[in-house]
This record gives sequence, structure tokens and C-alpha cells, in this order.
Amino acid sequence: MIGLQRAPRPASVNVNKRGGRYVVDTSVPETGKRLVFRQGFAKKADAEAHANAIRSRLSAGLAPFETEEEKRPGFTNGDALAL
Repeated sequence: MIGLQRAPRPASVNVNKRGGRYVVDTSVPETGKRLVFRQGFAKKADAEAHANAIRSRLSAGLAPFETEEEKRPGFTNGDALAL
């Protein structure tokens, strides 16, 4: 019997409001698993700007994050502006 496998889902970016903060969830396929990076922002405009930057990198065929620091859970808008 031949087993069928699904193709891995492409990386995706979502902006949600959780607990009064805006959260950017970036889902990235890795070898055999799927990683989700969550970053919090105080303003919706900041979260949307960051999500749009990630989406533009994904559409260009690049990695969703430019630096390793962006993957940290405590990554904030101030950190994004400092890069």
C-alpha cells in the first residue's frame, strides 16, 4: 500500500487581539514540524506593519525573519524599530 502525504503548508502570518494586546503569530514549516513565533505589540498599526513586513519577505521567497532576535518571544515594537 502506498501512503499519501500532504505537502507542507506554507508559512503564514496572523494578527490577533489577545488580552488587550495585538499579537503577530508567524507559523513557519521546519523539518518534520511547524514552529509558531508569537510577538506582542501595543498598537494595532504596529502589529499590522510588522506582519506586512513579514508577508512581503515571504512573498519574495525570503525567510520570514531577517535576524535571529526577531524570533524571540519577548520581541517588541521597540526592538523592531531598533533593527
